[in-house]
Amino acid sequence: MQRDDLNAKYKLKNGVAISIKTVMIGALSIFEKHFEEEIAKNPEKWEAARNEILGRGHQSLEIAANHFNRFCVNFKNFVKDSEGEFQNGKPRDFRTGQ
Repeated sequence: MQRDDLNAKYKLKNGVAISIKTVMIGALSIFEKHFEEEIAKNPEKWEAARNEILGRGHQSLEIAANHFNRFCVNFKNFVKDSEGEFQNGKPRDFRTGQ
């Protein structure tokens, strides 16, 4: 596997991990906002539920990473033309950013 493809695979895995983490934290934030009084009354229950949610989320991250490790990734730089249609652009050099 070429270096650019390895870099692309890392960026893809990292992007998915960030998205999953954002969803987990966002969901917890929504619960904290809507159930603020209940959380204040039962902080131990909230902490247990929060830890279970985060634990399952991190487990899902590991599963997703294992899925990525089973595949080879080839980077293709797709760009939109002036009409909004996708066309295959030239391969991007990750070292120079172009």
